[in-house]
Amino acid sequence: MNWSDWIAILIFGFSLWVYFKHDKEIKALEKEKLKREAVESQRARFDVQYKWLFVRHILCLQNTGKSTAKNIVINIESKEPLSFQDGSTQYRINKLEVTEKAEIPLTGNYQHAIKVTLTWDDESGKGVTQLEHVEDDGVNEFMRI
Repeated sequence: MNWSDWIAILIFGFSLWVYFKHDKEIKALEKEKLKREAVESQRARFDVQYKWLFVRHILCLQNTGKSTAKNIVINIESKEPLSFQDGSTQYRINKLEVTEKAEIPLTGNYQHAIKVTLTWDDESGKGVTQLEHVEDDGVNEFMRI
């Protein structure tokens, strides 16, 4: 065997090593992606909106996730006093199905923005938390067309 044969064998061996190393990394990434997708398919997620309709404040929630949310606890924080109808800053909902909406009336002074913290249980686990900083959508009853 001459030197060119040895070089060809080394190059071929190195190419095989790179191929299998890269293949192992790709398979590990695919496995991780599948795990994340499995968890996401068990998770609820909320779209939160705050509406000021002339003299009424409404907090709108919609479950946009892929799982039913149960034991939902909603906390609001604002600069000016703003509370739920019972006077508290915490509200509970037993469950919201996927795509289900809830409109919760609020009382208090006008707020441009509020901070909403949601905590719930879903198929992915207990105590899942979502923090939202929402602004009013600027729509007044008299401005609607």
